Amino acid sequence: MLTITKEFHFSASHVLEGLPSWHPCARMHGHNYVVVLELRASRDRLTPSGFVRDYRDLDEFKQWVDKTLDHRHLNESMEWNPTSENLAIWIYERWIEDFPELTAVRVCETAKTTAEYRPGALSELTAGALNTRRVTTAPSFPGTRVARTGVLIGDGPERIGRQASGT
Repeated sequence: MLTITKEFHFSASHVLEGLPSWHPCARMHGHNYVVVLELRASRDRLTPSGFVRDYRDLDEFKQWVDKTLDHRHLNESMEWNPTSENLAIWIYERWIEDFPELTAVRVCETAKTTAEYRPGALSELTAGALNTRRVTTAPSFPGTRVARTGVLIGDGPERIGRQASGT
């Protein structure tokens, strides 16, 4: 298996919903985001030139980032609460049809914080190995559940995130 990645940068503001008023992320603030797309292909699925995907094919994604996310208020760009986790899911779901080799999306708000969406990463957990319960404080994804481990898993495309404290 061969893996390639490419970074894209943008600046944006957001306000995270559902947090106590004293939490700094409940106020409008911004970040210089880095989004990393990861694409994979087996050796026998490379392009005739020997690429997983030509990096220039990703120019369309860069144009979308510049038009949709850069210097925007993410609460107005996204239908979901604009956490890094939700942003990674949103980007993946928007671009998987254009880039079927896409295996993961990483979103970094700072050099020290990263959220990654990698569908299938918890497939062994979602195969029934964990007992789950429905939680009303989870993000508004249909079928979202919280496992005893504190990991959100979903009925449809897997949803990954952190369990809200006190749930």
